[in-house]
Amino acid sequence: MEAVRPERDRTAKTFRQQLDELRAYLDPPQDAQVKAIPVLGGNVPSLWLLGSTTTSAELAAELGLPYAFAHHLNAQMAVDAMRTY
Repeated sequence: MEAVRPERDRTAKTFRQQLDELRAYLDPPQDAQVKAIPVLGGNVPSLWLLGSTTTSAELAAELGLPYAFAHHLNAQMAVDAMRTY
């Protein structure tokens, strides 16, 4: 991973910017220079957001993405995150 994208490049953008970039790779316009094709001959299953805070729940809801809560990382935040989502 370091060879492809060093830490300074991975952390220079906000999580939202990184997520937008990933989504653009997975659903590129026809003339895009880079296209991610994780499954030959098929489409990517729906993209889910995994999070452990109300911030990630809010982002998933805003973007219309399915949300999985990382209960094992932040159990005390589970109810608030689900209400936020």
